[in-house]
Amino acid sequence: MIFIQALEKMHAKANDKVKILSRSSLHLQKADTDSVFLSDAANHAIEIDIKSDTYTKLNANMSIEASLLQTAIQFLNKKMLPIHSLDELNLSQNKWHLALQQPPNTAPRHNTYYGLGNKQSPTDIINYRFIMPVTSTVGKHFEFLLQLRAARFTQIANHWPLPNIEPIRLEAISSPYSGHFLESLEPSSTYFFDQDGDENQTRPILAAMQNKKLLNSATGNGYLSGLRVWRSDEETLKIVLLGEPSLGAIYVANLRT
Repeated sequence: MIFIQALEKMHAKANDKVKILSRSSLHLQKADTDSVFLSDAANHAIEIDIKSDTYTKLNANMSIEASLLQTAIQFLNKKMLPIHSLDELNLSQNKWHLALQQPPNTAPRHNTYYGLGNKQSPTDIINYRFIMPVTSTVGKHFEFLLQLRAARFTQIANHWPLPNIEPIRLEAISSPYSGHFLESLEPSSTYFFDQDGDENQTRPILAAMQNKKLLNSATGNGYLSGLRVWRSDEETLKIVLLGEPSLGAIYVANLRT
């Protein structure tokens, strides 16, 4: 995919050391300071700020993450989802910040599967599981498990099928990475998908864009308005993607506070 290759070239040029999680490691990385803790006070909105001056370099881990998310979301929506890094947008040096409210609940209430006796509610959190092979430079496959959670009303609004009991196996994603690197990555990850963001959530980023050629007014991209994807690690959430109808999705996980 173009996004993987673009980040790979940037990473090689910067000669940046890649921080990776071992498949055999049982330890979680320390959460970034812009992650937010989920508490019992789920009804209290928690706001986080993302600032332009907290930019950190992209790395190969992030390109894999973006490509896995892109493939899973495209499968559910049956539509292409362009993902752009902040570097690709050629932003000005002017400072900007975004204020986001975290979703109040991101964990399924039931351990059983849907339609097996549990009373359904529009606010129930449902879980899609994907087995996603990624191929190395020599064509060897490395499988990753991606879980994408969403509220039932999001599933209904987007006309997604209900989750399967078994994980959905998707087609292999080609990558420019070695088998040694792919094997060293954490094999499973969990994310939360919502469309509850402000429709103008990306306005500060768009205002700072110097490369306006990427913007388009194509119809049928309304589902990107307010779209947000959060990485879920135990009790923390980290914002990863922000939707923008005129652009696609913007990868923001390399911003910290």
